[in-house]
Amino acid sequence: MSVTKVNADVFDLTDAYALSGTVAFSGTVTGTPRDGWVFVSAVTASNSATVSFTGFETGYDYRIDFYNVLAATDGQDVYLQLGVSGPTYRTSGYLSICGGVSVGANNAVAHTTVMMLNQEYTGNAADEHTFGYVEIKDPAAAADTYMFGHGQNTGANSTEYLWTAGSHYTTAEAIDAVKIYMQSGNLSTGEFKLYKRANV
Repeated sequence: MSVTKVNADVFDLTDAYALSGTVAFSGTVTGTPRDGWVFVSAVTASNSATVSFTGFETGYDYRIDFYNVLAATDGQDVYLQLGVSGPTYRTSGYLSICGGVSVGANNAVAHTTVMMLNQEYTGNAADEHTFGYVEIKDPAAAADTYMFGHGQNTGANSTEYLWTAGSHYTTAEAIDAVKIYMQSGNLSTGEFKLYKRANV
């Protein structure tokens, strides 16, 4: 079958692509969409020491959505560390801050050994969950790594806490992995989903 190519400027699009009849497509669509977040993988924590994602590719930003995160030990922050091939996780070089507001209080905490994914503690009671997201800008490129996150803790007695976090990892190296863990003790529960988006 022969193929006829038509320039875009010869189409009349005033009907907003109002197609009728049967439109038949053939062939294979390959590659990764350039716009929007594409699902990569998911991990469910169940009394887990850590949750990790590996295999980052250069040219992509990554996003981790997390929810239903409950601490096994009461009153813990949630931490993130970056890893290089192996993975070997980096325990220094972070210029990080996390802070926010709750009913009647506000504060912030700085860190150099981790990026905090919440502040004002994750509890271990039934409704004391942490949820939010963190975006990591092209971590696999051999350059400094920048991260930003936002979320909320829900606590007992209406002690909800809305937080924002940011971090600059100051070593120019290709990041291949991340791990998420509690300040102390295990992740009792938690849903973690990794997405990627072309960095263009």
